[in-house]
Amino acid sequence: MGYLKIVLPILLLLIYVFWRNRRAFEQARRAQIKAAWGQVANREYEYEEFARISHYYKEKKGTHFSLDDITWNDLSLDDVFKRINHTWSSVGEEYLYWMLRTPQFDASVMCERERVIEVFRADRNMAMAMQEIYAQLGRARRIALADYLYRLPDAPKLNGWRSLLQDILLVLGIVLMIANQSIGLLLTIAMIVLNIITYYQQKAKVESYFACVSYLLQLSKAGKKIAKMNVPQLHSYQVELQNLEHRFLTIARKAIWITTGNRMSGTLWDMLMEYVRMITHVDLLAFEQIRHLMQGMIEDLDRLVEITGFLESCIAIASYRESISYYCAPETIGENRLEVKDVYHPLVESPVANSICANKGVLLTGSNASGKTTFLKTVALAAVMSQTIHTVLAHSYHAPRYRIYSSMVLKDNLEKKESYYMVEIKALKRMLDAVFEGDTFVLCFVDEVLRGTNTVERIAASAKLLESLSCKQVLPFAATHDQELTELLKTCYDNYHFEERMVEGDIIFPYQLMEGPARTRNAIRLLAQVGYDEAIVSEAERLAEHFTREGVWEL
Repeated sequence: MGYLKIVLPILLLLIYVFWRNRRAFEQARRAQIKAAWGQVANREYEYEEFARISHYYKEKKGTHFSLDDITWNDLSLDDVFKRINHTWSSVGEEYLYWMLRTPQFDASVMCERERVIEVFRADRNMAMAMQEIYAQLGRARRIALADYLYRLPDAPKLNGWRSLLQDILLVLGIVLMIANQSIGLLLTIAMIVLNIITYYQQKAKVESYFACVSYLLQLSKAGKKIAKMNVPQLHSYQVELQNLEHRFLTIARKAIWITTGNRMSGTLWDMLMEYVRMITHVDLLAFEQIRHLMQGMIEDLDRLVEITGFLESCIAIASYRESISYYCAPETIGENRLEVKDVYHPLVESPVANSICANKGVLLTGSNASGKTTFLKTVALAAVMSQTIHTVLAHSYHAPRYRIYSSMVLKDNLEKKESYYMVEIKALKRMLDAVFEGDTFVLCFVDEVLRGTNTVERIAASAKLLESLSCKQVLPFAATHDQELTELLKTCYDNYHFEERMVEGDIIFPYQLMEGPARTRNAIRLLAQVGYDEAIVSEAERLAEHFTREGVWEL
């Protein structure tokens, strides 16, 4: 009784400390969620952590049209994703990545996305309350969920019978202590040591799957919490989440032996259960049963991931919309025409907005650094974002659903021993092939077409290639320094340009799109600006003027 008077107050004090710390943590997280709403996402990513975000997309790749690696990298969509990513859980950010990489062609899908996004944008308090649920779910930092969740039925099989036999012998040792304390104690200690040794041997085979089962349990609980929220506009999703939670109830009951919540909570119960698992193998036995039960539940699992991921992605998009200057919901049309007003780039600070209406090929010319490449990327991103997050950074956007390709930021492939030119012509070939691979329009972007070869062949081949892309099913945008192309392609491409201005000896770029081909050059002027010898600059200007006037180079 004396020990109880000492131990009980200590236990009560520890419980109070854990409760107070937990409450302080939840309050801090709630404040963090509130402060982050509508702000620029500034989360830092570790390299391996960010690489894992794409694994859900890779798991689903092939079921829908998706942006290929060339286009994704050309448009710096990793950085765009980071800018949009206002999620708090693995399931949300992995689904958002899939969403951004998978343009949709079904109008009903995009209408539903818009509806749900606006539900969250109209009621930010409800959206932030749901974000708290996702923040409790958290991120699985060491693994990609898709690598293991969908492969749970195929996880390595554990020796459940051996674990069960060892547990029986452990119980026998405890019972024997009543009759023969020495033998019983010896058997009990021996079985505890053996169980701990074999526990880690077996657990090493499936530890990553354990993390996924743990996350699956928390995901099911998160779905249940979302289903209980009072959000009539999301009733159909809530009903489905509730049904899925019931479907996973048997697995959840067994999974509780594998995890008792977030391991980072560090509660006394968590620590106690960790010792129970080591000594009894109860989590290994439960995992074997879960692995068997999951055989027929992959579709349910996929739907649970899809709904929870979709809802948090829509919350992230709603928050993103609050963080930008202006945006519009795109309007879909049936003809091959792209019309966008005051569009701007999502990653450029203090961007200059431009407008264009294109119903045939667009050929951009202009000086170095005048804005050609940025404009191509801006229009391409507008198209991607219109068919993914249904949010275009413009005052208006009208276009059909496009399959989108680009060839812009290429480099030599040393691994395959391919030169820049070889990489480039293969990238361009995939655009031509895409014309015949589907019945939807193709939108393509080419920056400095065939820059990897000599001038004569570049102009000749570029003219025919761009002419081939200018057909009924394709809307091509191309940028070039070759003025000759503006004449060779004037019947099938509209000419636009960017230009510079000289102000007090400095070159100023207004970044405004203008009609017609460019008439100015600035490459030689830039030599003077960075300090090249005046003789080099003046002689280069004289040679260029002679060629422009006579059509031949002066020897």
